[in-house]
Amino acid sequence: MVGFEKLKYIWTVGILYLFGLASSIFLTINSFFLFDWSIKFDQLSETVGMSGKLIKHNYLQLLSYLELPWINKLKMQSFNSSPHGLEHMREVKQLFLLNSVILLILIVLLFLTWRSLNKSQEWWKYYGVMKWSYLVPLVASGLILINFDQFFIMFHRILFRNNYWIFDPSLDPVINILTDNFFMACFLMGLIYFELFIGLINWKIKRTLD
Repeated sequence: MVGFEKLKYIWTVGILYLFGLASSIFLTINSFFLFDWSIKFDQLSETVGMSGKLIKHNYLQLLSYLELPWINKLKMQSFNSSPHGLEHMREVKQLFLLNSVILLILIVLLFLTWRSLNKSQEWWKYYGVMKWSYLVPLVASGLILINFDQFFIMFHRILFRNNYWIFDPSLDPVINILTDNFFMACFLMGLIYFELFIGLINWKIKRTLD
């Protein structure tokens, strides 16, 4: 019985963490305001010589390819892509779609877990681990801000088995609108979303303890 309770505890914490991670990734990908900010902050119009509206249009074409399973070919109005660039985008598309599928499954599992915890009134068991979970995004944010370049390189080496993610601007000019500042903002926004989810869980736990 003790073993079952331990497995149940690990399962529940895992569901909460994985849902927080997958949902944060999905929300970050679709936080269009981050790219709008980058257009202004990085002065992309001056960099690539086109209007902000046209830059955003090309970005949305890229994002549509990456997120929608029925779009099989990457076409951007103003940017060509090399074979290696297309292969990297195809790999990114696979990761985005995988996250979306996992998120759909986790939505169901979270609903069942949430309902079970409400019924059993066992939210209190997760007070300790969820309280300390606030530190995870804070520590990760600190590491990113200290040396984002090194973090970015390590991140890609973990996820990809090739160097196709190292774009040559002359062959894959889209990289000129996907700046380091934009990617850093995305990572930090993802951590903020995760922190907000942890806050929601802790709020729920504290309500049951009152």
